[in-house]
Amino acid sequence: MRRSGAVATDDIWVTGTIGDAALALMQIEYIGVPAVEAEWPELLNRYRLPQPRTGLGPALVGLASAMADISDGLLADLGHICTASGIGAEIVFGDIPLSKAANDLFERTPDKRDDYVARVLTGGDDYELIFTATPAATAEIERRAARCGIPVTRIGRTVERLGVRAFSADGDEITVSSHGWQHF
Repeated sequence: MRRSGAVATDDIWVTGTIGDAALALMQIEYIGVPAVEAEWPELLNRYRLPQPRTGLGPALVGLASAMADISDGLLADLGHICTASGIGAEIVFGDIPLSKAANDLFERTPDKRDDYVARVLTGGDDYELIFTATPAATAEIERRAARCGIPVTRIGRTVERLGVRAFSADGDEITVSSHGWQHF
């Protein structure tokens, strides 16, 4: 599976939940490892013991048009697909699947919501998959994912306009200072 097969009008999908590892690291910065172990063990576990979706990737060969793992950050890895494919992407933050622990963190500390949103979009180490596919493939993607026991969620679409943009549920563009980890 390559990053370079996406075309404008494809749907953008992710597996599992996004942002747990990055939120764990953020909480470590705020309150330290012992407190995170006590208050947010699910987030810390996702960072310490990632569960790469190696079973679903091969099941999507011939169906997904492009794919990457989310190791550098959601926006960065989607950007890799877009750059390789010569397209852009638009995603909606409210469509990104968050874990119960991440939702709880958002609810318990609403004053840090903007920081958490940025970290979900740019933090890495989830090792979930991000992939694109034609909208006509939706039912088959869901069938194959169910057979593998891996949840999938559509979070946006590819577009002709270059670049990756994220939007709030009310349509406002979300700006972040960095799209994620840069290797070079």
